[in-house]
Amino acid sequence: MNFRRIALFVVLAALVAPLFITAIPPLLDYPNHLARMAILVQAGRDADLSAMYAIDWHIVPNLGMDMVVPVLAKIFPLDVAGRIFIALALILPVLGTVALHRAVFRKPSLWPLASALFVYNATLLAGFLNFMVGAGLALLGAACWVRLKDKPVWQIAATAIIAVPVFFTHLFGVGFMFLVIGSFELNQAWQHRDKPAKIFAQGVKLGLCLLPIIALYFNTRFADDGTTSPFAVFKTMWWALYNFNPMWKLTGLAAGFLTYDTQTDLTIMAGFIAIIATLALTRKFGGAFWLVALTAALFVLYPFVPNVMTGTGWIDFRLPVLAGFLFFAGTFPRRLSRRGHAIVGLVFVLLMGARLGVIASAWQEQNSDLSDLHAVLEPIKTHDRVLVVVAAKAEPAAPEPKHWQFFAIQPSIWHIAAPTLVERRAFFPQLFATGAKQLLRVQPPYDKIADDTVGPPYERVLWGRDHWAPTDRKIGYIQNWQHDFDYVLVLAESRMTTPAQDYHPEALEFVATSKFAALYRVEEREAEQRNVTAQR
Repeated sequence: MNFRRIALFVVLAALVAPLFITAIPPLLDYPNHLARMAILVQAGRDADLSAMYAIDWHIVPNLGMDMVVPVLAKIFPLDVAGRIFIALALILPVLGTVALHRAVFRKPSLWPLASALFVYNATLLAGFLNFMVGAGLALLGAACWVRLKDKPVWQIAATAIIAVPVFFTHLFGVGFMFLVIGSFELNQAWQHRDKPAKIFAQGVKLGLCLLPIIALYFNTRFADDGTTSPFAVFKTMWWALYNFNPMWKLTGLAAGFLTYDTQTDLTIMAGFIAIIATLALTRKFGGAFWLVALTAALFVLYPFVPNVMTGTGWIDFRLPVLAGFLFFAGTFPRRLSRRGHAIVGLVFVLLMGARLGVIASAWQEQNSDLSDLHAVLEPIKTHDRVLVVVAAKAEPAAPEPKHWQFFAIQPSIWHIAAPTLVERRAFFPQLFATGAKQLLRVQPPYDKIADDTVGPPYERVLWGRDHWAPTDRKIGYIQNWQHDFDYVLVLAESRMTTPAQDYHPEALEFVATSKFAALYRVEEREAEQRNVTAQR
C-alpha cells in the first residue's frame, strides 16, 4: 500500500470518527429523516404507524436515504444504518474529488484530499444528506465520463447507468453531474472547433446520456397537488432578486466552512484563504481551465439563486459547497519543493484537526440531551399527539451547548425528538412527509394537524405573544393546539425563565422535566377524554 492510499484511508477514517461519539448526530434534519426511516422499515407491518402514515410510491429525485437505510436496517440497528448513510455523505464527496482530479490530470495527488476540509459544511450540518451523497456520486460520474473520453460506447453506457441512481438520490446531484460533464465537453469542443463532425458527435453522446434523466424529470411530482410540470422548479427564481438579503448571501459564501463554532470556523477560513493566496501570488498554482472556470461560474451564479425553491431551502448555500469540491478537483500546487509540500500539508492537517475538534466536541454534548428526552417522554402512549415547541433564548442569553445551533444563528435541535416519538408510536406534526420530496403521506385525520414545511415554533407563540419564530400563528395546527394535541413538549427547557412546574398551569398539566426538555399534558384534551369516557 503506497503513501497516497494510506493518506486517503487516514483522511476518510478521521472524517467518520465523530460518528462513533453519538447515536444521533446533531444534524438539523437528520433525526426527522431517521424517524421516517423507522416508519419505512415497519411499512405495512405496524398497524399503529400505518394508521398515521402511508407509503405513496412515485418518482422522487430525493430518495438516497430511503433507498439505502431501510435495506441496511435489515442487517444493523436503525441508528447504525443511519450513521452508515451519514458516513457515505462524508466519504463520497472526497472520493469523487480525488477521482475527478485523477481523471483530469492523469496522475495521483495528495492535493484533492484537502477537500475533506469542506465536508463538515453548513449543508451537512443542516442534515441534507441526500444532497451530499448526490454530490459525491456526481463527481464520481463526471470522473468516469472524463476517464472514458476515448471510449465513447463505454462512456455513454457507464454514464447513463450512473446518472439514474444519482437522479433518484438527489436532483441537485444529477444536475451538478451534467454541469461538470457539459463544461468538459464545451472545453473539448473549443479544442476541436475546426472539426464540426467531432463536435456533433460529442453532442450526440451527451444527449443519449441525458435521455433517461429527461424522461424521469418530466414524470417527477414537484408539488403535493400532483404537479409534474418540468418548469415548476423555476417558478421562484425571481425571489433571488426580489427578496435579496445581503447579510444572508454573505453568510452563504462561507457555507463550506460554517459549523458550530463561528470563531474557529472563521480562523480555519482565514488559514485556507492565506495558503491559497500565497500559492497564487507566488505562481505556484496550476489547474484545468474548464474546471476553474466552472468553479468561478458557481460563485457568479450564486447571488441570483433563491434561498428557497418549491419548498426546499438553502438552495443557494449549496453552490459554494460544490465549488469547494470542484476547486480541489481542478487545481494543484506546482513547482513546490519537498519543504513546500510539507508546509502546505501540515497547514491542512492542522486546519482539519481544528475542524474535527469542533465537531467531536459538539456531538459529544448531544448524548445528555438524548438521555433526557427518553426519560421525559416515558408517559407518552400510542397515537398521542405531541406538539413540539422550542423555548426562546432569554435576554441576556446565558451560555449554551454549542451543538444547539450552528453558524451562531441556525437551531440544530428542532427535530431531535422525532425518532423517540416514532418509537412510542406517537404523532408529531413536523415529520417529513411532503409528496414532492418523500414517499410518506400523512393519513386522515392526522393530516389536518401536519405541516413539515417549517420547524417547530417557539413556545411563546402558543400564548399569542410577539415573537420571532420559525413559524407563526397562520400555521393551522397552532391555531387550535389546545383542542388538537394531547401533549406539549418544550425543547431547550433550560432557557425558560418560569420554573417548569409553574408553566401555564391554567392550560397545561406538568408531567416531567429535565435539563433539556419538559413535557406537559394539555388540559383541554384531558377534559374532552374524560367526557368521552363518562358518556361511554
